[in-house]
Amino acid sequence: MFQVFLGLLDAGDKRLATNRSVKEIVLHPNFQPNNYNNDIALLRLDQPLDFTELIRPVCLPPPHSPLY
Repeated sequence: MFQVFLGLLDAGDKRLATNRSVKEIVLHPNFQPNNYNNDIALLRLDQPLDFTELIRPVCLPPPHSPLY
């Protein structure tokens, strides 16, 4: 089972982090491990998470936006 630590400013000090277990990993359907194309995944956590100053959601661009 994987765990994620959120809200860290120093990876060596997890005392102030919020941690959650990962319940499910959803890989991109076109992920290619030989060249890491589409190397993104969604993590479903085992319990809800409160957003804080250091824990925020990812903002995704609208569909069909140009890639940079």
